[in-house]
Amino acid sequence: MNRFHIRTAHWPQDADATRALRRQVFVIEQGIDPALEWTNDDDQFRSVLALDVAGHPIGTGRIKVETGTATIGRMAVLHPNRSRGVGGAILSRLIEIGKAEGANKFELSAQVAAINFYQRHGFEAFGDVYLDAGIEHRKMIRTEKRGQAIQPSARPSANRNKTKQA
Repeated sequence: MNRFHIRTAHWPQDADATRALRRQVFVIEQGIDPALEWTNDDDQFRSVLALDVAGHPIGTGRIKVETGTATIGRMAVLHPNRSRGVGGAILSRLIEIGKAEGANKFELSAQVAAINFYQRHGFEAFGDVYLDAGIEHRKMIRTEKRGQAIQPSARPSANRNKTKQA
């Protein structure tokens, strides 16, 4: 039995909870510049929240569908809740939302350390490793039409694609 549940996040009502999760994971843990994390486009995405049994937010993710292609991003799970199925449940819910909105192709910009996680959920890595907010990433795609050739775009459609100089 899961010790959490996933629900749709509503913007701006859930903005504080979503921002707190992303701040903890991306800004504090991973050292991402807040100016790269906060792009003021959250209202253009559908977001979900994972809540523990006490109703505390423990994870989030977002999706945007445009002409049959869904972009998934800002997947974040608080450290004590990782490896417990929270991220997989968030990703599954985002894919359900995308399908309901007509998506048959799902794209994301995965941190290299998370590639295996996304591969377990049907995503394939494409292209070279690149820096996004100073962290190595690869573009990943999942298609719902098996056997169809997929041509990934040249650059991922993430919002933090500003490369930090070493």
